Amino acid sequence: KMEVIKRQMATWFVAIVGILAFTSCDEDWWDNWEPNVNLTGRWEIREISGWNCPYRTGDTWTFYSNGNFDGDGYGLQPERGYWRTSGRRSISISMNGYNTDMSVYIRNYDYDYMTLDVTDYTYNTNYTLRLTKRY
Repeated sequence: KMEVIKRQMATWFVAIVGILAFTSCDEDWWDNWEPNVNLTGRWEIREISGWNCPYRTGDTWTFYSNGNFDGDGYGLQPERGYWRTSGRRSISISMNGYNTDMSVYIRNYDYDYMTLDVTDYTYNTNYTLRLTKRY
């Protein structure tokens, strides 16, 4: 009877080790999960992290369904350009239509709230923006 229990435990051990060997500990599931992201609309910047960010709390970004982009706010010349997705969670924003002025990674998204990690090539800086949708 003890031999049967040892054999069953060894079988279970091999099965569990085999399952764990093919399971990754990083967040691949998050990268493969594609939320229903709808960026269109007007978003207000609520919080800024990082240095040399040209935006302030209360500034807005507007993503239009036709690919147009507007940035408005205190001390800003109104920004006009184009946006497009360049992956599941990445956005490219161009102000002159040719070069990417900003590469944006969507870190968090929940319908009326999002956190963006921005690489701003115009100002040669990186910053994080937390935005909420304005209705």
